Amino acid sequence: MENQVYINGNFFPESRAKIGINEGGFLFGNGIFETMRTYSGSIFKLSQHVKRLLDSCRFLGIPFEETEEELEQKIEESLKINQVFPAYVKVIVSSGEHGSSLTSVGSHPNLIIIIRKLTPYSRACYRKGFTGIVVSLRRNAFSPLPLHKSLSFLENLLAKREAEDKG
Repeated sequence: MENQVYINGNFFPESRAKIGINEGGFLFGNGIFETMRTYSGSIFKLSQHVKRLLDSCRFLGIPFEETEEELEQKIEESLKINQVFPAYVKVIVSSGEHGSSLTSVGSHPNLIIIIRKLTPYSRACYRKGFTGIVVSLRRNAFSPLPLHKSLSFLENLLAKREAEDKG
């Protein structure tokens, strides 16, 4: 069975899950995400992830009105419906429809929950070890943005590309 994606109160097969082209997360990276995983069927540190996501929504001024408990229930429901273990869990809150401007005044934030089967690294990878590098791209030490997992993940993607290029 195809994975089911939660979008604003409804579940859709992953291949049919859609957002509009005027969505602020798509147009401007205006949104927050958290990525989690399961161990023995339970989401690791779920409440801490949810709290950080909601704190980041407040920081960005995204008027997301779910409580911690409500959001945790929706995440757990998504996990139950998909029945994949171990699971990769991604929760996204974006600013909603923007129309033709940078402001999202009056728009309703979007909540998207994606559950996929997690393929952990093999034991051999852990025995061999992993290689890391210090990338040339530097984050602004005075900016509060690195404290939040924003949809504008470009710095991380550039750093990953540099690491891959260096082997």
